[in-house]
Amino acid sequence: MAFDLVQYFSEQIKIQKPELLNKFPHEERNQYLAEANTLALGKLITLIRKDGAKLYHEIQTQDHLYIQELARHLTTSPHNVSQLAKADLEHSLTEMLSLQFAELKQLDDVAYVRFSSVYRTFKDVQEFVETLEDAELMDFVDSSQAQLPLTAFNPNTKVTL
Repeated sequence: MAFDLVQYFSEQIKIQKPELLNKFPHEERNQYLAEANTLALGKLITLIRKDGAKLYHEIQTQDHLYIQELARHLTTSPHNVSQLAKADLEHSLTEMLSLQFAELKQLDDVAYVRFSSVYRTFKDVQEFVETLEDAELMDFVDSSQAQLPLTAFNPNTKVTL
C-alpha cells in the first residue's frame, strides 16, 4: 500500500496548524494550503534526488535557518506562480516545511530509506549501500552474524544463524 505524503501532510497541516492562512475564506485557504504543501514536498523530493544524505542530516537536526532558506528559495523562484502574497507564502512554506521535517524525523531509519528510495534511482547495489553508509544508516547491521543469501531459498536446506 502506497503512503500518500501529499494527503498525509495536508491533513496534518489542518490539524496541527489551524491558524495558517485562516484570514482567507475556507475554499481559498484550502487551495493555498494545497498549493504550498505541494511546493514544499516537491522541493523535498528534489533534495532527496540531489543528496539524500544531506537532507537526512537536515531532517535530523531540524535547523530552522535551513528551513527558512528553503521557503525563501521557493517563494522567490521565477517558477513560482502562486497568487498568494510573497510574505504569506514564505510564512506558510516555513511552517509547512517545519512540520514536514518534524514528521519525517519521527520515521525510523528503515522507513526513511523506503521513503527516499522511491524518489532516488540507484545504478547498482553498491551505490545504495554507499548512500546508506553516508546517511549513517548502516549502523544497525551486525556483520558478525550470518545473513540469509539473496538467492532463491530452498526450504529443504537447513539454515543456522
